[in-house]
Parts: sequence; C-alpha cells; structure tokens
Amino acid sequence: WISVSASESQTVNVQPGEEATLLCSKTSESDSLALWFRVVNRTKASSISTMTRSTSTPHYFDGFKNGKFEMGSNTSTVSLKIKTVDFSDSGLYLCGFNTEGRTILSGIHLNVEGSDESHEDVDRKSKS
Repeated sequence: WISVSASESQTVNVQPGEEATLLCSKTSESDSLALWFRVVNRTKASSISTMTRSTSTPHYFDGFKNGKFEMGSNTSTVSLKIKTVDFSDSGLYLCGFNTEGRTILSGIHLNVEGSDESHEDVDRKSKS
C-alpha cells in the first residue's frame, strides 16, 4: 500500500542559478529501495532516480541523466541535489521508500524565487 505524509511536506526556497538540496528522512532502519519523482502538470509523476540500497550507485531515468541531478543516501536521509536551478525546476518533488512491501512518500516543494508562480502573486497584488 502507499502512504503519503502531509505532515512531512516542506518547501525549499532557492534563487535561480543556485544549487538546491532536497532531503528526505528515512522511515526505517533497514536498507530499502529509495526513489525520487517529480510531479508534472499536477497529474503525472515523472521518475528522476532510484537507489536499491544506500551504498548502491543511483540509476537516473531518461530526461534526468544530464548531470544536473545527483541522488545520495546515508543511514538516515536520502538527498536529491539539483545543480544550477532555473524556474523550470520549481514544483513538487516526491521521495519514496519501499520497505517490506510498503511504499512511503514525502513531498517537497521546490520554489525557485521569481518563477511564474511568484509572478502571478505579484501581478494579483499590483492590480488590486
């Protein structure tokens, strides 16, 4: 079954051109399959990368093999480093763990400051 933890949802704010690191706490002591996804158009999850265990080499899926994304893992967290972010990187990222037949997902919002979403808020405020 799949469990999504809304309480662990967080937002990471970053300036364009900077590096962003998204962190996810592991939910189990045992080494489990870890995955990173990105939600696209609010309806689809696009797979970024996966690691079968914390000591394994990450596998990157098509569209994410350009060296911009770097997945890492240690005993307590799984990370996704995004190098030189731009506005198109803004959005919802999900990290997941598959342990003992259960999949646990946590969401992280990446907000590249000055992206379209922020501009819409500014436009609304300036028109009122």
